[in-house]
This record gives sequence, C-alpha cells and structure tokens, in this order.
Amino acid sequence: MFEGDDVLYDLVIFYPPAIPTLELRELGYHPIRISGFGDRLCWSGDGGPDGLDSIRAFLSALPKHLAPHGRALLSVNPSHCSAQGIQSLCQDYPLIVERIHRIPGVMNAYVLARAG
Repeated sequence: MFEGDDVLYDLVIFYPPAIPTLELRELGYHPIRISGFGDRLCWSGDGGPDGLDSIRAFLSALPKHLAPHGRALLSVNPSHCSAQGIQSLCQDYPLIVERIHRIPGVMNAYVLARAG
C-alpha cells in the first residue's frame, strides 16, 4: 500500500473500497481478478466480507509511514463503517482520530495521527 519501508509522509489521503462483498453480489457484480488484490467483485468498491479489509491494511501500515507530525485523511461512507467502528479500529494500531468531518449520510472524513 505504501512504497518503500523508509518513506515518511506528512499527509496521506485514502478513500478505500469499503462496500461489503455480499452487498455487491446482491447488486449483480461478478468476481474479477485484480492484480495484487485477488478476486474482487468491483475493483473500486469491494472491501471484503465486512467491507473493512483495505481499511485494516491501511491502518496497520500507516504508523510506520506517517511522519511524527503528519496526518492522514481517511474518507468512508458512514453506511459502510461508523465513526465508532473507525475509532475502534484505530485502537488496534498506534493511531488516534483527531477530528471527524461529516457530510451526513454521504461521507465521514477522519483526521488521523500517531498516538502518543
């Protein structure tokens, strides 16, 4: 997800695929092979069984690539992952949610920073 192990970023913006696979299947999408991601129903939307596969991968990699005073902006449709869900996921990594910008029913944008 990030290039090189020693690269630090001041700002990272991520708008992940976060639609659960079952929802896409119900909409009629069929599996396709995507290099580096395996079989997905939609290259731009399939977030895996619970919709959080790419978010978890991003959050696990982010701390070692975020500069000490850097920030990340993670945008997610609130119908696919709640603010409480993102905050809970961040607790699994040394990250905190500093602020949430909301467009009700459309998008939540989370400003993330290293914890501590």
